[in-house]
Amino acid sequence: MKKPNKLSIFIALLFLQGLAYSQCCNEVRPSANDSLYIKALTEYTKALEREPRRSVGENVEPKTLYLARCTYLFDMPEMINGYKVFVLWPNDQEKYVKKNNNKLIVLDLLPLTFEDGKFKIHIIQELATSGSKNDLDWADFGLGVTTYFKLEKGKMVFDQTKVVGAYLRK
Repeated sequence: MKKPNKLSIFIALLFLQGLAYSQCCNEVRPSANDSLYIKALTEYTKALEREPRRSVGENVEPKTLYLARCTYLFDMPEMINGYKVFVLWPNDQEKYVKKNNNKLIVLDLLPLTFEDGKFKIHIIQELATSGSKNDLDWADFGLGVTTYFKLEKGKMVFDQTKVVGAYLRK
């Protein structure tokens, strides 16, 4: 019988270590990109609680964030700051609008951008309503939150949050 060489033993040990880690440690660690968006969503929820009059309204399911345009996120947690997070895919939008009395607040997470020496993520509320011919009508208004990050020692660090959006009369 042929004796295994050191390289094959090393590869086998790495494989077993990886297998053991994946089975015992199921903690989800978001990527750096996802961490920025999670921070931005956390800041959005804080702004929503501070300034509820700037919101376009409430969904039937309280404390639920319906997210659109999340194709660049991978490890989104189920809860952020006490809010349930639900990614709303285009084929489900009409169903959830109808479940929500024909109107639904959907958050649009815009891509990370760089402006005036800072990185930023802008989140806006969109109001989806049932329109004519079973189409949805979309309106961009209400609470908007921009979260700024700065680069320090090679890492993105939270800087500040700015809240935008008109006050609505109720």
